[in-house]
Amino acid sequence: VGKMILVCSTWALWYHTLAGIRHLIWDRAIGLELDVAYRLGWAVITGSIILTAITIILHVSLVQ
Repeated sequence: VGKMILVCSTWALWYHTLAGIRHLIWDRAIGLELDVAYRLGWAVITGSIILTAITIILHVSLVQ
C-alpha cells in the first residue's frame, strides 16, 4: 500500500508541475485555441505518466 501511495503522489506532483507550465503558457496567450488546449491537456497527462515512470525507474536503480 505504501508503494502505491508513493507512486500516486509522484504522479500527482509531476501532473501539478506540468499543469503549472501549461498555465504559464496560457498566461502568454499561447495555445488558447480549443484543439491546442486539448493537445496540451493530453500532453500534461502523458508527460506526467512518463515522468513518473522515469522517476520510479531511477529510484529503483539508485537504491539497489
